[in-house]
Amino acid sequence: MGMLTRKIEGRVLDVSYGFDPGTMGSDYTRISVETNDGQESFVFRDHTHRPIDKGDLVKIRSPRMVIHNLSNYLLGESFALSYEVIE
Repeated sequence: MGMLTRKIEGRVLDVSYGFDPGTMGSDYTRISVETNDGQESFVFRDHTHRPIDKGDLVKIRSPRMVIHNLSNYLLGESFALSYEVIE
């Protein structure tokens, strides 16, 4: 049985970058997206994707789980598996 995922489409409101020195020790990208259901934040584990800018329309694939207690992440953020910039 595979991981349950959801697909979200929305407009990027904010973008920030950082480094997580924790066990994974990797760069991350955090974005806030305005969707039809409100605002949601996502965390990507690397910068290998096309850069995201405020105002971009994106499609995001994310697992159906939410971060509850992980250092350097905000309560209620979701991990994102992949994204595509539409415009």
